[in-house]
Amino acid sequence: GLAQSHTTAVGGGPHTLWVDDFGTAPNPFADFQAEPSQALLPMETISPTYKVFPLDGIASAKVATDQALLDPTVELPTPRSALSCFARPKGEGFGNGGKWRWVPLARALDKQGEERGTVMWLLLNNAFPYKQSLFAAVGIDDPEVLKDHRMAAALVDVARRMRQGVFLREAGARQFSYWPGEPIELGAEVVSTGAEAVAVTARVTVSAPRGGKRVFREAMPLEVGPGGSATATCSWQPGPGVLDLYDVSVQLLHNGEVIDTLSHQVGILSTKPAARDDFVTVKGSDFYLKGKKWYPVGINYWPVYVSGSETGDYSLGWLTPGFYDPDEVERDLVRMEALGINMVSVQTGAPDGIPNLLDFLRRCEQHGIKVN
Repeated sequence: GLAQSHTTAVGGGPHTLWVDDFGTAPNPFADFQAEPSQALLPMETISPTYKVFPLDGIASAKVATDQALLDPTVELPTPRSALSCFARPKGEGFGNGGKWRWVPLARALDKQGEERGTVMWLLLNNAFPYKQSLFAAVGIDDPEVLKDHRMAAALVDVARRMRQGVFLREAGARQFSYWPGEPIELGAEVVSTGAEAVAVTARVTVSAPRGGKRVFREAMPLEVGPGGSATATCSWQPGPGVLDLYDVSVQLLHNGEVIDTLSHQVGILSTKPAARDDFVTVKGSDFYLKGKKWYPVGINYWPVYVSGSETGDYSLGWLTPGFYDPDEVERDLVRMEALGINMVSVQTGAPDGIPNLLDFLRRCEQHGIKVN
């Protein structure tokens, strides 16, 4: 029947429903028995085993280009088998207070160059019980690859950076979408797990998308004490000729060297009123959009990156500041559009998630996906 919690406007009485092919499947976990290790505190992206998944069809392993711990030009050996963690928020944006910052270091690709998963990653923990700690993990279980000098050198580089212990906890714009005329607040929070105070610079750059013209830059010096954190902010007001999209990049420099980086896009919301035929309407027993019959193909959407989350994290809602990751959401929307999905239903959660909801709606419009 109809879920009255979601469809109260439909009203009572008889209805006609069309149902496509469906079936049943056996429970794949019927014989599952919890191991004693699963009574331990979860280590996000590592343990228990539902935090990871096996990869197949690996044709190559590439150093991620959106990080500064490893040289992205280094060629890694190709593993025959590996595990990947599920993606987690990457610390994009400022003032979100995320529980972690996930840094993908190396990705596995198939023969078509499509990403299969992440085979090397780092996790900066920002909350109890692992606050101010770092996890680095390698999901490769191919002994020959692990013994390869290129992989060994990459592991040494990661360990050296972990020992240095200075990272961006989060950085970028306060929101991922703004209304025209709003000032854009930018900032960075730097944390240290090291034993000594360190002087660094957070350099914020705003530019037109895809390597376009730079429109703003500011360098903000900070000093971070051992085991401490420091924050710096600035503000930018888009001038005449406002674009609808900007790239925001924050680089962390120590002694003139870039040691960490975060980047994301900021969209400018449209104030143009929607045309009448932009809305889905009903005529008889059919939906119509822009004067043509419209057939909804939809899902109840939660991002892929909530997979393997603990109940307390999952229940907060993915639009909550600190849990919303625009890059991962965009990846999902690209997949959904390719599959022919044109409608999603979402749960909005608390009011502090409204700026992220606006960003999500902006992205859905670009992919021709209606939102309920």
